[in-house]
Amino acid sequence: MKKKNTPIVCDLDGTLIKSDLFIESLLIYIKLNFFHIFIAIYKLITQRITFKNYITDSYKPNPDKIPFNTALISWLENQKKEGREIYLVTGSTKSSIGLIKSKLTIFSGIYNSTNNQNLVGSEKAKILIKKFGREKFDYIGNSIADFKVWKYARKKILANNIYLQLIFRNYFDKIFKKDKGYLKNLSYFIRMHQWSKNGLIFLHPLIVFQSLDVPIFLNYLIFFFVFSITASFVYVLNDIIDLAHDREHTQKKHRPLANGFFDIKESVLLLLFLSFLILCFVLNSSMVLIYILLTYLVLNIIYSIYLKKIKYIDIFALSIFFNIRIFSGIEIDPNSIISKRFLLFTLLIFFSLGSLKRIVELINQPNIKNSGRAYIAEDKQNLKVIGLGALLISFILIIDSYNYLQIANQFNFSTFLSLLGLIYIWLIYLWYSGFVSRFVNDPVVFAMKNPVSLFLIFLIVNVVLFV
Repeated sequence: MKKKNTPIVCDLDGTLIKSDLFIESLLIYIKLNFFHIFIAIYKLITQRITFKNYITDSYKPNPDKIPFNTALISWLENQKKEGREIYLVTGSTKSSIGLIKSKLTIFSGIYNSTNNQNLVGSEKAKILIKKFGREKFDYIGNSIADFKVWKYARKKILANNIYLQLIFRNYFDKIFKKDKGYLKNLSYFIRMHQWSKNGLIFLHPLIVFQSLDVPIFLNYLIFFFVFSITASFVYVLNDIIDLAHDREHTQKKHRPLANGFFDIKESVLLLLFLSFLILCFVLNSSMVLIYILLTYLVLNIIYSIYLKKIKYIDIFALSIFFNIRIFSGIEIDPNSIISKRFLLFTLLIFFSLGSLKRIVELINQPNIKNSGRAYIAEDKQNLKVIGLGALLISFILIIDSYNYLQIANQFNFSTFLSLLGLIYIWLIYLWYSGFVSRFVNDPVVFAMKNPVSLFLIFLIVNVVLFV
């Protein structure tokens, strides 16, 4: 059969679109009630096809926000102009296809899963062999299951899977590669730029002037890395859970999962890899640090599913997450002394910054409630009061705690006040920057990038180290 007469068969999920419509519908179902996940597992084992149809009929993602593979679509359009017939053959249900039917005009025919047939792998191959014959069609797919179809295709075409692209490069006749910038997007996906927050692990020994011997310092570095990996696990999981909301958000829609650079299946593989790295540490660590990691992980999952929807409680939860970092730094060194006053002081500081974060989000996106938060524009005044109030209380607390934080022997009171002055000038500068829209989301990330903020941090650290 000549090329111009050879039909092209294209898969949908992960190929024509940079997502999976069934998994997106399933996420919406699970997010309504976390315990739905157990029902889903049971149904997928016992009544897979029926359950798949029920989920896609009842829980539908926003079709206008689904990312398409524009390079592939452009190529298919050119092939159609040359006279080739193009077919969409997919494991998705009729209901899922209906969401994007208006964008599927290039196809001569569409075949989808039914109540009696799940059109993936060998089942898809049977349909294509029956309609076109062996090696009388070109097939475009993206997953391991598609090897059962490529086996009978004239031309084997891969789309949007960097792993198969690297491992089986010579197997394919044509490859539609991912967009450039894989490492950059991966770094952003796991939020490596947020790892600076985990420097709080080193805060307590710095504040109380504890010198660290080499073994303990190495323990700090190892735990910093593992905590960062754990935080990355949480960020990826949260992006999966919040996928639908992120696509509606003015800034978050550019995240690698929301914009389709990574799909949900790749995200799950990444979670498994991060879990493996965490497990390697857990098998060789103290029980206290294991409990800290588990506490951080469990609380973050609860936060992602429930607490982030509760006004003001979400800010308190974020403050606790920061304090867990500081507490873990205290636990690493057996010579450290836990100061409840110090932990309360830092909790108030982070509560203040968390309030500022919500204010900034409301300034830049007044309808933040549509993105899964409980806040409305009118809450800005309340957030301002509790945020600045927490800042004031923290100042009073730290002044009152001068004789309790192991620093009276290091600083005289006037020097101590000078140090506090620098700290609170820095915090007030962050608040000011938020109100004049110098950043649009996270004040801590802004603090690690802004030149004025970095200069103030430099002064604070130098006072602590050298005065």
